[in-house]
Amino acid sequence: MARYNLPLAISTAEGVPDKIRSLARTAQIIAIIGITLIIWLMIESFRTAVISPDEIAEIMSFVRENIGESPDFKEAVANGIIGYPLPPSYSLEFRALFFIIPLLSSFLGLYALFYALRLFRGYRRGNIFTETSANRLARIGWSVVLLAPVTSLEEYWILKAILVTPSPLSILTSYNGHDLTLFSIVGVEQLDAFAIVIGLLMVLVGRILREATKISEENQSFI
Repeated sequence: MARYNLPLAISTAEGVPDKIRSLARTAQIIAIIGITLIIWLMIESFRTAVISPDEIAEIMSFVRENIGESPDFKEAVANGIIGYPLPPSYSLEFRALFFIIPLLSSFLGLYALFYALRLFRGYRRGNIFTETSANRLARIGWSVVLLAPVTSLEEYWILKAILVTPSPLSILTSYNGHDLTLFSIVGVEQLDAFAIVIGLLMVLVGRILREATKISEENQSFI
């Protein structure tokens, strides 16, 4: 069997340099801030969508009035993609769906930040070149990969709610020519493509570290 001269895993907190501890602590603080921000936005979204129906009506009206100014939507609006007049109010079911749809990306963000928090906490404790740390990095990478298509899907559903139909059920179940137009408008933007590539690179780095950790452990068994 081929043997590689790889660094052994740091397995104790005493072996972690102060610089690494400091950087890991800073990363933990950033992750906690991110988690707090997402939770606050989710609470605010719940308040707006479920508790404050007037705000939802104002948001829908504002978007409908200004969406035709966007170059991406001018042709679609001219072709009659706006399929219904704005109702004076929206049902609780519709407002609840308007709140639930963005939760997909919010939960992905929380998932990624949760594992980032655990990853850097492990670094502070000395779990740096370990299989667990590598798996956590890969999970963060997969979350970043999924965030782009999920965000695009959410944007499509929200645009459909604003432009095509006010019915909660038909937003998810009805499809026609307008849906193809919305899909073409939303698409996968350049930043989304970058996020997918970066996320995949993180997954690969995590797998490389995991394999390197296994090789390091095998080398230790020869000593």
